[in-house]
Amino acid sequence: MKTHPSLSTKTWNHLSVLTVISLLILTLSWTDSPMVLTPVTADGLGILSPDWSANPPNGRTGAPGDGLCSDCHTQLSPPQDGTVSISGMPATITPNMVYTLTVTVDNPNGLASLGGFQMVVLNSGNTNAGSMDNPSTSSTVTPAGGRVYHEHNPVLSFGAGTQVMYSVDWTAPPGPDMEVITAYAAGNVANGNGSNSGDLIVTTNTSGTISGSALEVEVETADALCFNSDDGIAEAVVTGGVPGFTYAWSNGATTQTIGDLTAGTYCVTVTDNDGNTAEACSDVLEPTAVAAALVSSSAPSCTGSNDGTIVVSASGGVGGYTYAWSNGAVGASISGLAQGMYTVTVADANGCTDVLAVTLTDPAELVILLVDLADPTCFGESTGAIVVSASGGTGSIEFEWSTGATGPTLSDIPAGTYSVTAEDANGCISEEIYVLVDPEPLDLQLELLNDVSCNGDTTGTLIVTVSGGQTPYSFAWSNGGTTAEISTLPAGAYTVTVTDQNGCAATATIEITEPGELMANVTSTDETSAGAEDGTVMSNPTGGTPPFTYIWSNAATTSMIAGLSPSTYDVTVTDSNGCTDVQSGTVNAFGCNLLVDLTIGDVSCNGITDGFVEVMYSGAVGPVSFLWSNGATTQSISNLGPGTYSVTVTDSAGCAAMATAFINEPPALSTECTVLHEGGPGANDGFIGCIVSGGKPPYVMPGEMITDNIFQLSGLAPGQYEISITDANGCLFTELITINMFGCPGIDSVDVLDVLCHGENSGSASVEFSGGQSMITVSWSNGFIGNPVTMLEAGSYSVTISDTSGCTSTTNFVVAEPDAISLTVDKIIDVTEENYGAIEISVSGGTPPYAYDWMLDGNTISTDQDPDSLSLGSYIVVVTDANGCSFESDTIHVGALTSVKNVEFKIHLSIFPNPVTDVATLQWDPNITLERVELWSVQGALMKEVQLDAFSSGQLTLDLRNFAQGIYYVIAIGPDGKGVFKLIKF
Repeated sequence: MKTHPSLSTKTWNHLSVLTVISLLILTLSWTDSPMVLTPVTADGLGILSPDWSANPPNGRTGAPGDGLCSDCHTQLSPPQDGTVSISGMPATITPNMVYTLTVTVDNPNGLASLGGFQMVVLNSGNTNAGSMDNPSTSSTVTPAGGRVYHEHNPVLSFGAGTQVMYSVDWTAPPGPDMEVITAYAAGNVANGNGSNSGDLIVTTNTSGTISGSALEVEVETADALCFNSDDGIAEAVVTGGVPGFTYAWSNGATTQTIGDLTAGTYCVTVTDNDGNTAEACSDVLEPTAVAAALVSSSAPSCTGSNDGTIVVSASGGVGGYTYAWSNGAVGASISGLAQGMYTVTVADANGCTDVLAVTLTDPAELVILLVDLADPTCFGESTGAIVVSASGGTGSIEFEWSTGATGPTLSDIPAGTYSVTAEDANGCISEEIYVLVDPEPLDLQLELLNDVSCNGDTTGTLIVTVSGGQTPYSFAWSNGGTTAEISTLPAGAYTVTVTDQNGCAATATIEITEPGELMANVTSTDETSAGAEDGTVMSNPTGGTPPFTYIWSNAATTSMIAGLSPSTYDVTVTDSNGCTDVQSGTVNAFGCNLLVDLTIGDVSCNGITDGFVEVMYSGAVGPVSFLWSNGATTQSISNLGPGTYSVTVTDSAGCAAMATAFINEPPALSTECTVLHEGGPGANDGFIGCIVSGGKPPYVMPGEMITDNIFQLSGLAPGQYEISITDANGCLFTELITINMFGCPGIDSVDVLDVLCHGENSGSASVEFSGGQSMITVSWSNGFIGNPVTMLEAGSYSVTISDTSGCTSTTNFVVAEPDAISLTVDKIIDVTEENYGAIEISVSGGTPPYAYDWMLDGNTISTDQDPDSLSLGSYIVVVTDANGCSFESDTIHVGALTSVKNVEFKIHLSIFPNPVTDVATLQWDPNITLERVELWSVQGALMKEVQLDAFSSGQLTLDLRNFAQGIYYVIAIGPDGKGVFKLIKF
């Protein structure tokens, strides 16, 4: 075999018939390489035949008019077997129906490798019948010669099986009825050797008859009569198909006609006797809903009248409306109606209905409301007022009073009976009667409950009794007090102004006296020679209330003590009222000339600490040390609050001098103000009048000065006003006061209960107010809503009252608290062989008077402020003030000091250096025995104790480097006595 050097599958269409002398039949084998021509000997005309495995030539089905591939394919030995079959064409064919036809090529003995086919569908006239589409994989639909062929493309392999299948969708022709349709197919059971030899060609056909016209259905409907009714109808109208129909509706019904339908879309599927189906849908419609609507209505003009009207309209449905009312009326409008509910039923021509209810309500009853009724402010005045408003009625309201006045406000009237008539725009009338009453005149009675017993004390108590006027009363004392009774008062003149609820005021004044200031007036004489111990100290009291008693630090009780060694001696002088004064006298050693004077600066403003004391001294030997009662060791002390401050100045020679300073504090600046709010709409007649107290006069005050401590501001428009007061020391007090607009609620007073004990939250406040619309809301600056407010700590607060109309009024107030109770140990007198010990203290803070509970080992031994007759031991005192607040002291130690009997014992002892900066040495005669040495602070605390034995060397070193500067006592104790030394630590 020769291979043509230039032919390929791409040049196949250009081959022509070759005329040769010896005719050869060339078999064309399809490959991807150039075409190979294989010569086959045959008789007759030589042609070129391809291997049709990819797309066989059309017209090879064996149908009438078609040839067969067996014309060019021969079977080899051993032969393969096989069949071809057509499935999917029914015996009865429905016009225009789509059927899936399947061609199956079988090779039972499995000797073939490829299965090809070609199929055509013809009618009884052997012309093409129907149409084909959607061929399966490896097949195609090809029209040729007026026929449509379904054929392999490419041929399928049997593979490991014995069957290959091809399918196509065939649409039946529309007719004619009883036409016979036949499908013809030829199959090629091929060995796949690339030549014509060895292939088996098989054929088959199948037929069916077209029966009847195509099944069709339409749906005819009758609409629902009313909106949302269920009286619609739908009917399936069928044409064509094979009788024996069944019906399947979208709502589940199975009859040809369905009823009781609501509006919607209804679909039906009809199946004929051959199983053919047809589907159609249609809508059941409905009219829009009948709707009754209110066009207008008018209520009765006055409460109880019957002149109301109602007009309605209708829409929707099918028209032809009728109207039936619940009161028997007909038509779209009714009139002459009293208040009540009326219903109308609207019906259209189909009888579809809607019901509408209309309620007529009388206008709110015309009622006169009392906004404010103010009796005359004070007895006999024409300052009364009545303010009314109206609720209900229609339109604007007119008011007429029995006095002939018009409008909602009647003002500047005396006590009496008044009537007012209100009339609205419809002529409805309401009437009310009001009565104004005069208050009783104010009468004050001042009484002194407690006088001041001691100069400078604050034990005075005053009370004012009030009758008449209009309760509640407010009180404004010249010292800032705001209650009927004031206490803890110093001597002086006190004025109280009592203002009742209506702003009427009365004033009274009383004087509290006090005795002159008790002064101990201590003088002293020094030693006349070295070691003479002949100093004297004497007290010559002035002021107070005689007779006087004396208690000295050495336990003496006479006005003068003599035979004294150099030291400082304290005396407490007490008068018949229990007032005391403590002073010191210093007996200096021979040659001491130390003198001390003090420069004192009082506190400038209440509550601050800018007081100071400075020591001026002369006659000192060497450097000096300072020891103050507050523990300071500098020449001057500052930032001081009010109180008593004492200082001991000691020079290098051991000479000491003491002085005492009293720092005073002015009372707190305060005001007691009367506020009158706006008296009428737009009147701008607000008034503020204030009494100033405390601080240091003279005062700088705003507005018009009435006296040195009273001022007023008048003609004030509604708003907030800041009142600022400055005293002679520059102390400033400010207060925010609100003038309320006419008709707004006003704050008359704020009653404050101060915190009882320092640091607690036992304060409370309540507000008194008047005026305003309807319900009043009380809001406090700490977030609490209501009246009163409790559990307040000390501090500044504000309260706001507001009514339902939005009017508000705000004022500020202060909740005070006493200072914390503090205690200072002024003196400790230790026990001697001749006298008991004693403790003297001073207490500040809290609320006087104080109660005292002195305890030793848990047992109460005294309730005096300064207990005496004390034995050696450690004491605690609990101080309780008038409010029940208590303070417990630290331990206070009463020790034992050398008495006069131990003077001879002390001669054998010495201590040096004195004053000392770091280490002191105690020496004693070897002929005496010491058992122990104690070091005590001047406050009575045991700082150090050293136990000695019989073999002690006669000398003891005391290291004071870690001790604070001050005065200490060294006590050397032995079986034969004790010696006491005052040791000064620089």
